[in-house]
Amino acid sequence: MISFFYYSLKVDHRKALVRHTRKIRTLCLSSDGAVLLSGGDFHLNFSYGIITTFSSSGEDGLLVVWDLGSNTHQTISSSNGFVLAATWMPSTQSPTKAFAFGCHNGMIHVHV
Repeated sequence: MISFFYYSLKVDHRKALVRHTRKIRTLCLSSDGAVLLSGGDFHLNFSYGIITTFSSSGEDGLLVVWDLGSNTHQTISSSNGFVLAATWMPSTQSPTKAFAFGCHNGMIHVHV
């Protein structure tokens, strides 16, 4: 005899964080739950009227630092390739003060 159990998972949707236009490759929530790092591919179009004047090749990276309390964000672009990893670093000042992220070409950026 085979038994199947189905569980209903309830998820509360609290915020929609909109900024990335390409793949998100990493997420890292701060230990206090106040700030989220999201990193991935970067693609940017500047449009003036109906003519697009700039389009990146898609090989750049983008890290977004989300303040979940105020629903604001800061972006950090990187020309070192896609952002593949992000982590919070220990800081005596604040759990959301220092972080690092790594890019596709092996470059590691540290923000303190």
